[in-house]
Amino acid sequence: MASAQSSPTNEAQQLKPTELVAVTRSHQNQSFPIHCLPDEILASIFCCVESPYYVLHVRDLLAFSSVCYRWRSIALECPRLWTRLEPLQRQLFELFLSRSKQALLDVKFEDCGSIAETNFQECILLALSHAHRWQTCFFGRLVRFETLASLPLESMPLLEVLTIVHTTPTSRGGGPAALLFFPIHPPRLSVLVLQGSFIPSTHPIYTGLTELTLRGIRILRPSLIQGLLHVFVASPTLLHLRLECLIFSCPIPPESIHPPTPLIHLSHLQSLYIALTPTRATRYILSRLAISPSARINFGKGNSDMLAILPSRDHIQTYLPTLSSAFALRIELTRLIRVSGCTSEHEKLFKLQLDMRQELSSIFTTLGTALPTPSLRSVSLCSSYIISATIVAAVADLLARHPDITQLAFEGCDQPMLQILLDASICPRLESLRISKCLLKADALVEIVRLRTRPKGSAAHGLRRLIAKGCPQLDSGISPVLQEYGVDVEYEGK
Repeated sequence: MASAQSSPTNEAQQLKPTELVAVTRSHQNQSFPIHCLPDEILASIFCCVESPYYVLHVRDLLAFSSVCYRWRSIALECPRLWTRLEPLQRQLFELFLSRSKQALLDVKFEDCGSIAETNFQECILLALSHAHRWQTCFFGRLVRFETLASLPLESMPLLEVLTIVHTTPTSRGGGPAALLFFPIHPPRLSVLVLQGSFIPSTHPIYTGLTELTLRGIRILRPSLIQGLLHVFVASPTLLHLRLECLIFSCPIPPESIHPPTPLIHLSHLQSLYIALTPTRATRYILSRLAISPSARINFGKGNSDMLAILPSRDHIQTYLPTLSSAFALRIELTRLIRVSGCTSEHEKLFKLQLDMRQELSSIFTTLGTALPTPSLRSVSLCSSYIISATIVAAVADLLARHPDITQLAFEGCDQPMLQILLDASICPRLESLRISKCLLKADALVEIVRLRTRPKGSAAHGLRRLIAKGCPQLDSGISPVLQEYGVDVEYEGK
């Protein structure tokens, strides 16, 4: 006897309307291209969707794991999705810990958010029970000092990044740093950020670091200055060093301005950010360092005198080659005075920010003297102020001291500044001139070009390229006139 077999049509007829809709939608969903992707690819896509706001990050993860059975299975079998931990309601925090399984954790306790203070502390204790899995750790202002001081670093063999931000009523104004003593240090630690706190310089935690940030620390005694220097000695593998808002309240010995050898060699350093108070402390620290030519230096804000922050010219040329190897200088005169140096490939070498307490003309006088620039070939001047005759004279002097300059750019300057080019002894090798948003009459520009060009085929240096953009006193009719002198002209109106 033939066995009875039901056809798909008969099965569909036996389903309830709601069940039929669900089955139909399921078949439709399975036909979408995304369901053709392997589980590993979908898991990687889930890991890439990460919001900077933790609340949204949690919402997204819970949404992924609720779309369908397959997505939920993928999400639950991907521990990486659940490794970012910040304060949550206890039940949800435990859920994340459970789903992260044995994956490395990124822990951040910065603020309570919408949870209670007691819950915040509970989350810390729960996370500490998994300290052996910590890869990165951020402790913010709300974490109690007792918790910071008792961190079981010996239980964190996989920790690579440690950030401690400690703020007390006095340290908000640059008060004494909270000293932290740890019996041991994580062997894989490579990035350390300390704000308002300090670990004694003799601690081995500084050994092997590649990134170090010290912020918001007041140096009260000369011994702490030496301790700071000892930190650099203990960290010869540093790639990035950031010294921000360090306040030197103790006197800096006069002899420290011209220190004797030995210097502290940071031969692997790639970037240095330094912003110290008073500014003379910056000069002191720099005068003790010898860094690689590839290091980039940013001086931060709050400086008023370039001479006060720069060590001797000989020290710069020998031990801080980044500051003496600029191919190009860009000077911006806005609310702050910004001076940046670049390579010929437009890679930034250093950046200075000075406030307006210093006479503007002295900035240009200092460039090329206190700050040696033997390789300078390009200068850009951008101004949002009416420039005085004194500043014009100082700029002319700067350019006259660098006869090998071949490229000049002026932005927002008026005619007196550009008329310094009527002196052919200034920048005699000039080949490229760019003027943007400048007030310059057409006849003055024609005269500059006439004086600066050379006959075609001449081996002598002469102006070969002119770019004029957004200059209200010039129009497109100027281009044919200038091209008669053999100059490649690029003109763009308002």
